[in-house]
Amino acid sequence: MAVVAIVLGLAGPFGTFERFEVLPRLVYWVATVFLTYGLGYGLSMLADALWGGGRPLWQRLILMVVPAGLAATAIVTLINLVAFGAVSFDPMDVPVLLGQCFAVAIGVVAV
Repeated sequence: MAVVAIVLGLAGPFGTFERFEVLPRLVYWVATVFLTYGLGYGLSMLADALWGGGRPLWQRLILMVVPAGLAATAIVTLINLVAFGAVSFDPMDVPVLLGQCFAVAIGVVAV
């Protein structure tokens, strides 16, 4: 996860390259990667343990992706509020963020 955070911090996806200098961008991505992965992993494993037993793999993956995607969206929203300020927060961005977080969660859970 450290390598992922550093690569994202240097690349600056999702507009972070334009908004932050290198060090704040690295801090942003380290916080984002570790918090979303940690909570998403924990919740997806919990969901699988509680409801995944005996289900086909595709159903287990869905059960794992939903809490991971929702948790990641909540964390990124909070990090963005702290990093960018409440003034720049637009609730209309949350559905896009939700889609992005679910896309990442699908990839991480599938791997």
